[in-house]
Amino acid sequence: MTHQIRRALALLISFCFATQVQAWSNTEIQWIYGDIQFPSNQAATKTSTFTLVNASGGEGWDTFFFIDRATYDYDSQAGNNNEFVSKFFANYSLSALLDKDLSAGLLKDIGLTAGFKHAPEVDSLWIMPSIRLDFDLPGFRFANVRLGYYKHQWGGSPTASHFSVLDETASYMINFVWDYPFEIGSSKWNVGGFVEYIAGNTQISNVGVTKKTSWVLAQPQIRLDLGHSLGQEAGKLFVGVEYQFWHNKLGNPVVNESAPQLMLAWSF
Repeated sequence: MTHQIRRALALLISFCFATQVQAWSNTEIQWIYGDIQFPSNQAATKTSTFTLVNASGGEGWDTFFFIDRATYDYDSQAGNNNEFVSKFFANYSLSALLDKDLSAGLLKDIGLTAGFKHAPEVDSLWIMPSIRLDFDLPGFRFANVRLGYYKHQWGGSPTASHFSVLDETASYMINFVWDYPFEIGSSKWNVGGFVEYIAGNTQISNVGVTKKTSWVLAQPQIRLDLGHSLGQEAGKLFVGVEYQFWHNKLGNPVVNESAPQLMLAWSF
């Protein structure tokens, strides 16, 4: 295990011990299927993605992480047809930290967030410290905006046999996350997801230096509570569609993507 990974794990463990007793937690497994485009060669391929998602929290703090495993129907640049990516965010309320109500109008709270992104296929980890603005919007279960730093922390080897990111110049990110439940007749639905903007930067890889363009990724989902519709426990089984939209996918200015995908989800 590298020194950088040990440091990242130490930060996560420290946060877990520093927070109070967990008050709530929700874990979900999602399966998403559709045509996904490779940013390197613009080829589209049938892609099956399994995602493990967890959100937990307590008094004044919350965490969120996901792990994606995508399986393509042909070999990727990494030398196989499976790719992983994961993100972890740990947020602490400034209202709780300062023992002061920071709400104002639609603004409910301000948080300090530590974030990490890991992409083993390119041998890289990014850090994403940020400020989170939580909003109290009518009808929304939650809505927040994260304004943060986007920094490549460590990378791979120049002699790697697959595409490997060695370094990137620092950038910044803006992220909007929301969930809005609603009903149609007796059926329960929700629309949720995120929109993310990451400013362009310069990437150094084992194949050269690339100027990456600013990009936008949006992944809204519309979901039916299938368990409730079948007369079973609500909030456990969902079916729906995830729409994946990229503008300048992963910084490639000639790749834009518009991909509706089938989605099934089990929450526990």
